[in-house]
Amino acid sequence: MKAVSKEAYAKINLYLKVANKRSDGYHNIASIMQQIDLSDTVTVSVSKGDGSIDITCTDPEVPCDGTNIAARCARAFLGRLGKNDVSVRIGIFKRIPVSGGLAGGSSDGAAVLSALNEITGNPFAENDLKAIGAGIGADIPFCLTGGTCECYGIGDSISEINTYAVPSYSVLLVSPGGSVPTPDAYRMIDEYILTRPKYEGTIPDILDDIYDGKIPCRYLQNDFENVILPTRPDIAGLKRELLDTGAAAAMMSGSGPTLFGIFRRHGDAAAASEKLKEKGIRSWVCKPVLKF
Repeated sequence: MKAVSKEAYAKINLYLKVANKRSDGYHNIASIMQQIDLSDTVTVSVSKGDGSIDITCTDPEVPCDGTNIAARCARAFLGRLGKNDVSVRIGIFKRIPVSGGLAGGSSDGAAVLSALNEITGNPFAENDLKAIGAGIGADIPFCLTGGTCECYGIGDSISEINTYAVPSYSVLLVSPGGSVPTPDAYRMIDEYILTRPKYEGTIPDILDDIYDGKIPCRYLQNDFENVILPTRPDIAGLKRELLDTGAAAAMMSGSGPTLFGIFRRHGDAAAASEKLKEKGIRSWVCKPVLKF
């Protein structure tokens, strides 16, 4: 039996605008996604077998059946490879909050694709893996790329942002608990799109700041805040609390409910985390994952 373990990193959206709803039901977005070092550990093993896929997870909220994104990625990989005489076992040690807007499930799926590719002798190039993953989850191509990226389309059109000028900063994740069902979030976004000024699908000043080596605080945007925060005062209140603890900027990631604060110094992020934990608020001190 061959086994490979991969770290599956969470992401935050430093910028997220929804451009429009497509005819296929998906949405075109413009986003800057940033990988952070909070990760699940995904262990994949392959043995002779009947094509079965067995999955276990340390978090009871995660379904351990064929609906799990990691299991679906394994099934798609084997189908593309044309292998039906092996069985796959997937173990997920979960650290990323479930349904938190952090791409935890997509990252696990990306880790499975990467691990299976390694185990089977790297039959697929990275772009092939991205194509397999894109059919399962829009964030999977980014999770396979990692680092800091501009993302367009449904999230599958990706350009890496590689600049040595990026300064050091820390990210404090906080969770209000619960979840925001993605279909509900996009239903509200569809109504919001109809009433706002037309969006041309570009990413303006925040990208200039990143290339200029500035901490990305001034131009954080997330369309989902416009529709989620009015319905979730607990999330709105937690965002204010993050700012009160010293964050230079704070925003919801993805469709939420997890929020993140950007801190210029790691010690300040750690101190804020302790204050929030005293109030029973879950938090994680993280660093951006850079690829250079």
